[in-house]
Amino acid sequence: KWLKAGDSVILSCEVINSVDSDWSFSWYRAFPPNEGLERVMQNNGRSYSVQRLPDSPRAAGGVYALSSVNGNHTGVYACRAERRGSTKDTLNSMPEHLWVADASPPAASLSISPNRSQHFVHDSISLSCEVQGNSSEWRLIMLTAEGALSNCHLLVQEPRELTCNITGIYMYESGVYWCQFGTGVYSNAINVTVSGGDTVLESPVLPLAEGDSLTLRCLVKAGVANGSKVEFYKDGSLLTTQTVNIMIIPNISKSDEGMYKCKGPTHSESPSSWVAVRGETELFYNVFSSLFSPPWNSKGSTCTQSCLFCFILF
Repeated sequence: KWLKAGDSVILSCEVINSVDSDWSFSWYRAFPPNEGLERVMQNNGRSYSVQRLPDSPRAAGGVYALSSVNGNHTGVYACRAERRGSTKDTLNSMPEHLWVADASPPAASLSISPNRSQHFVHDSISLSCEVQGNSSEWRLIMLTAEGALSNCHLLVQEPRELTCNITGIYMYESGVYWCQFGTGVYSNAINVTVSGGDTVLESPVLPLAEGDSLTLRCLVKAGVANGSKVEFYKDGSLLTTQTVNIMIIPNISKSDEGMYKCKGPTHSESPSSWVAVRGETELFYNVFSSLFSPPWNSKGSTCTQSCLFCFILF
């Protein structure tokens, strides 16, 4: 979930498919498996390391409130449910990312090549992170849609830059990517969507400012879709049908922010990507193009076979 400084959010955790309420909940920061931290296992067999939040009670209710968030709240969170009186009934949620943008630029800048969030299966991509100071202590981390939290293992490090090269990307590698120093310093984040279909949408990875031009391209596996019917959509509604694969919206405003997709000549739809538009007074350094839903959506995600973890903005 993507927030701006000053927002307040509730982290909510519940056990589903359980007929009783005899559960207690605790909250953690989550990290890729690390020998120095406690490691937990999800029901799907994936593991991650955790660091308990210092003010996290082990109590009933399953809610944890963060008021007036700032950049220090950026990170990956997870919850644990334990049945009171039992040492065996313990459930760990899938980790969820929470990014907070404030007026301070991140300590590192992450970019992607090709410069788009959607990619075809078997495409090769490169994520590069420019850091302040020496890059040796930085890591490039991914959190996939399936809940896998891990470091990039194909990392090339230079004095002030680290690069993750992924040759032949697969759909399970869809997710959010970022650079991290220690347990609390982050770069911006970029979502990567890998499509198994014939069509992807090329849209801005960075948020646009009001007054900019928005350029969208509809790409198909066999090449550019020029000469055939191409459709562009916003928030599920058809914007235009044309015979060129590019659509330009000049002088955009906040009303142009939303979910965009396209349909190519094979009638295959691209995934949807969120295009963000920021006003002059909005300082937003985090990068996002939503993977499954727009930012600030309170829809939860199933974390384990019997645990639900979501963010609620208020």
